[in-house]
Amino acid sequence: MRYDIGQFLKEPMGSVRDYEVDTGVVMESGEKERVKGHLSLTRLNRSIWVRGRLEAEVGGVCSRCLTSLRQPVTAFIDEMFQLKIPQYMRPEPTGEGEEPEFTIGDDHVLDLEEVVRQAFILNAPMKSLCRDDCKGICSVCGGNRNTQPCDCEARSTNPVLNRLADLLTRSGEEF
Repeated sequence: MRYDIGQFLKEPMGSVRDYEVDTGVVMESGEKERVKGHLSLTRLNRSIWVRGRLEAEVGGVCSRCLTSLRQPVTAFIDEMFQLKIPQYMRPEPTGEGEEPEFTIGDDHVLDLEEVVRQAFILNAPMKSLCRDDCKGICSVCGGNRNTQPCDCEARSTNPVLNRLADLLTRSGEEF
């Protein structure tokens, strides 16, 4: 997602350009996903303010049964991109402030791919489920309980603690 904004930088402050997005972006999984939405660029003094709403169907893994899944994610972009100031125009460093996180290159190309990728990471669900009633995997045999019935006996205690449970039972206390 690269935009040549050379001519846009010549426009007066407050100018706005709107873009409809329909492109592929490499996501965290390493796969290229189709991203659709709308972006609005606003020209400021020495920066470009990028705002927008983007949607994609991204790949993931169910947090219960570990099967692959696809889920819709909506990401909101609200970032400032600073113009690089030539070295001879930079003020003496005072030790205050930081370098801007996102900058516009000397070629006046606005590269939004990393911003979009990060926005989708932040907006993806923390625990994805393949379906609401996912039964997960068996803690004994490791089988997917959604696809095959599991007859494993669920252990209520750790086998290492069985001796301790026997001692507590003999003394009249319940474990």
